[in-house]
Amino acid sequence: MNIRKFFNSFSSREECNHPTLKIEADFSADPIWCNVCGENLDIDDFTLSDELKDELFNWIRDYKKIPMDLHNKVGKELTEKVKAEIGKDYPSITFIQQ
Repeated sequence: MNIRKFFNSFSSREECNHPTLKIEADFSADPIWCNVCGENLDIDDFTLSDELKDELFNWIRDYKKIPMDLHNKVGKELTEKVKAEIGKDYPSITFIQQ
C-alpha cells in the first residue's frame, strides 16, 4: 500500500458512521468490525447483553483451537444473536467465515 492510500484510510475511517457490521474472529480483537471501513469496533459501544458479549469473547478465545467448521457454525449462531439484539439499529450484520 502506498503512503497516500495508508493515510487516506485513516481519514475515511474517521468519517465512517459504520452503517453495516461484520462479525469476525481475530486474535486480540473485538469480534465486531465495520463492513465499510474495516475498523475493529469496541464491543462495549453496542447494547449487547453481557451474556452475549461473554459468548462472543469465548468464541474468539477458541479461535484456531477448534475445528474451523465448528468455529464457523458457532459464529453464524452468534451473528444471529447479535442481529436479534441490535439488528434494528444495524440492518446489515454479516458473518465472515474463516
